[in-house]
Amino acid sequence: MSAQSTVKEGKVIDANNGSPHNLGAFVFVDNIPINSTDENGVFRINPSVLDSFLLTIKFVGYKTFTQNYPKNIAGIITIR
Repeated sequence: MSAQSTVKEGKVIDANNGSPHNLGAFVFVDNIPINSTDENGVFRINPSVLDSFLLTIKFVGYKTFTQNYPKNIAGIITIR
């Protein structure tokens, strides 16, 4: 199994209107900065070998989002 198989994808969207938060939401995994969202609000992460990971999303003008996820979470992680 390659390391690429553990890459997870997520999307940050506005809870009020469903539009993506593009180019500006910063993504942290286990408090380490990973990347920011692309023009469609999408981010990609490669969680550690631990059983779970702490995902934090920061976006200017919005409350910081933090949640623990199991490493084997399926599908796209959608943050509202």
